[in-house]
Amino acid sequence: NPDHVHVLVSDYVFSIGRGNSGELLKQQGDNVESVLARELRKRGFSTLVLKFSSDFDGTYYVESKGGGNGSAVPVHGIRRPYYMMIFGDRGRVRQLEQFFKVSRFQAYSGFVAIGYFLQPGGPAPEAKLVRKHRVGDFAIAEPATRLVINKAVADSGDFQFAVAVNLEGVKVDEQYLTNPANYELPDNYRLAAIEKNNDPTNMSLQGFTHVLLIRTNDLKPVQQVYIRLKSNIPKWVYTGSTMDDSNPADTTQQKQTFGFQYLFEGMDQAYKDKYKNMDLFTLNAEVSEMGEDATSGGGGHSSFPWIPVAVVGLIVVLVIWIKNKR
Repeated sequence: NPDHVHVLVSDYVFSIGRGNSGELLKQQGDNVESVLARELRKRGFSTLVLKFSSDFDGTYYVESKGGGNGSAVPVHGIRRPYYMMIFGDRGRVRQLEQFFKVSRFQAYSGFVAIGYFLQPGGPAPEAKLVRKHRVGDFAIAEPATRLVINKAVADSGDFQFAVAVNLEGVKVDEQYLTNPANYELPDNYRLAAIEKNNDPTNMSLQGFTHVLLIRTNDLKPVQQVYIRLKSNIPKWVYTGSTMDDSNPADTTQQKQTFGFQYLFEGMDQAYKDKYKNMDLFTLNAEVSEMGEDATSGGGGHSSFPWIPVAVVGLIVVLVIWIKNKR
């Protein structure tokens, strides 16, 4: 029902009933991609994947040994992962996601992690240039929200500038936001750090949640520097997936789910089939070694004194006209 949010709870052990072949699991993941992509073509919807952990007493069926009764292992006093998948309209799912971000939920002892498949769209986050933690020197073209840097000068080959950004509306968790590996920049730039703004007294950063430090040792004369937050598969998906679940009492295996990465990868590929660009946001900054007049491309102000010259010219024309009238 497109008017509802749907919740599916399962252990999501990715069982195929034929052992632990990676190739077979990949094929099963491809089937998930096909089914989900077909549904996404009919109507758009977003998906949240939440991982939890719970005490478990009972029977565990070892999938790496084929699953079924022949692989049953009685266990007591262990923990096992389970998952909640939430499907629904982007707006409704994002309201739920906002709830999952609050500290009260994050402190719930059973919660482990969250993954997102959100329909793209929406405005880019508010951002502005600041002179915090700069390396080298530069001038910020006003207003700072233009994200234009002029007169950039490196210091011993290194150059760094900072962008204050409001990521409150970006519906992913803090761990994902602050991982530089989830961002993409030009080859000659890197994200040196992502700082959370925890200083309410800093007036220049009011309304901004994070500061991105952008660094290069290859400063170009003029360059457009894009900063993209990619929709990557979270690291917890891979650390929480296993092909060997033969010892369910093992402390590491208690945190893992057989074949889970293949299920998640199938879902991820289905969304990429539907939405070619799954970036969560993109910011574009311009960095130039020249002044603004030289980089304005005709849209800025020239250094030539056109106004005084025009005034003088107008006076000369007026004098000539008066003489002719006489």
